[in-house]
Amino acid sequence: MKFMSVVVFTVLAMPGIGYTQSQAIELPKLIEAFMVNPGSNPEWEMGAGKSMPEIKWISSGIESHGSASYRRGTTRVLLNGKEMQHLRQRLEPVPWKIVMVSDSPAKLGPEQVSIAPSCDTVQCEFDFKKAMSVEGFSLKKNL
Repeated sequence: MKFMSVVVFTVLAMPGIGYTQSQAIELPKLIEAFMVNPGSNPEWEMGAGKSMPEIKWISSGIESHGSASYRRGTTRVLLNGKEMQHLRQRLEPVPWKIVMVSDSPAKLGPEQVSIAPSCDTVQCEFDFKKAMSVEGFSLKKNL
């Protein structure tokens, strides 16, 4: 049985991810796009359908680096209806980096999804519990 983990974390700096002109998406909806039903296998196509136009995929399909396979994308994220902002010449939305990765052959599907803000001018901290406080999600702290 294959398990998929979704990792959301705080990042202080992640250069190399450009601003995306896409529409913003609420964090719970973004995470939901990468959730897998019990007994199902994750697919590389997660988040790539017409129902997720907010994600701009940077990778052209599945890319490989050594034995690892990955897919990279970017999006804009709403946290309780608001976006984090960079201060440049003007305020700009903080892009979020999405990375799907597998240490197994690509044909077996992704093993992990990472979703993180790409901040370089502000400290990217937010209340994850508050951002996820929508009906249908319950958070459980692992010990």
